[in-house]
Amino acid sequence: MSRINTLLLTGIGLQLCLLAAVMLAWQLWASPPQIVPAALLAAIITIPLLALLPGILLDRARVAGVWTPLVLLFYFTWGMTETVANADERGWAILATVLSISAFTTSLVYAVRHRSPRHKS
Repeated sequence: MSRINTLLLTGIGLQLCLLAAVMLAWQLWASPPQIVPAALLAAIITIPLLALLPGILLDRARVAGVWTPLVLLFYFTWGMTETVANADERGWAILATVLSISAFTTSLVYAVRHRSPRHKS
């Protein structure tokens, strides 16, 4: 594995962990849930992000380049919706949105580096 790939994968992993930490702090500490149990909300937030980490650590191109951006769209949508709809939580929502965009971009850069060459016919 090249040094650039290692840096990209490390960046993706760290961004996912940071996004999970921000989302947990936002949803469980800054704005605790009123209806949904906190443990359920924590699972909904963290399981999709942490499930990607083994594939990223093992340099699985499909996980890092395809599944990670797909999962991050959920967090981007959540952050953008809260940014527009909830003025009290706007700071947390913008932070989550920026982190999801950053991880999304890093994942796409990784995917472009690993795309298969096109066959000439």
